[in-house]
Amino acid sequence: VVLSLDGDNARSRIIYKTEEYDYKKSLDKEMSLVDEAAQILVSDIDIIKEIGGYYEHEGILSKAADYYRFALEHNGNNPQIRGMLAYVLALNGESEASREEAEKTIEIDSKEQKALSALAILEADEFNWKEAKTFAKKAIDYGADDSNVYLVYCEALYKQGEIKAAQNYYNKAYELYRYNPRLEKYKEYAGCPFEVLAFHYTT
Repeated sequence: VVLSLDGDNARSRIIYKTEEYDYKKSLDKEMSLVDEAAQILVSDIDIIKEIGGYYEHEGILSKAADYYRFALEHNGNNPQIRGMLAYVLALNGESEASREEAEKTIEIDSKEQKALSALAILEADEFNWKEAKTFAKKAIDYGADDSNVYLVYCEALYKQGEIKAAQNYYNKAYELYRYNPRLEKYKEYAGCPFEVLAFHYTT
């Protein structure tokens, strides 16, 4: 912005410079910074969540899992970190490893919401709706705030005939879905722009 003064009147002359923004270069730089940060030993759970969460939100689940393993190795048997590991493993389809980590976590802290969320996802993937509902409800009660666990709870409610409750939790899943690394899954249940017109769950 260049300002020019003309007598008592001040006029602004805006000069626009346009150039194509290189999103890929920007994202690569951001990822590089995160990768560097991920090599630093930290004990602050919030920082660990931030770095792991970045990988998770970018859909790079295997990298998130590697980072949580690294963090776990250097922070003892921390249930929060182990729960986060169990969760991303569940999202990444590594069911056996996820269940093992989740069960270890629950033994230490029965209220660890990420581990409970992981178990809810695993049970839903196997169509065990009663168990999925139990784990998802516990996770939500203990503070889970991600779209995956709300969607699982919604599915479980629907399968058991609780249609109205299912829609309420589906709406909550919608509010959170932008942070979901598995956005494609939502296309099974609703179209764009993500309006809940009907439930399309299969038996």
